[in-house]
Amino acid sequence: MTKSRRSGPRGPVVVNETSAPARPRERLFGGPTPDGPLPGHLLVLLSRLHRAENAPKTPRDPTRT
Repeated sequence: MTKSRRSGPRGPVVVNETSAPARPRERLFGGPTPDGPLPGHLLVLLSRLHRAENAPKTPRDPTRT
């Protein structure tokens, strides 16, 4: 039997409806409150990858390794 590793910093994100009124949350997100989980670490990694692919390439110095 394996242990579930769903808790911790990379566990599912749950938006609790009773934690804050809807109006401040709408101002925070810039729109209606999302119904599902919010994107987390995967979105951050994908955006970093996208920025790295679009970054200008600098020539490497052959004397350095």
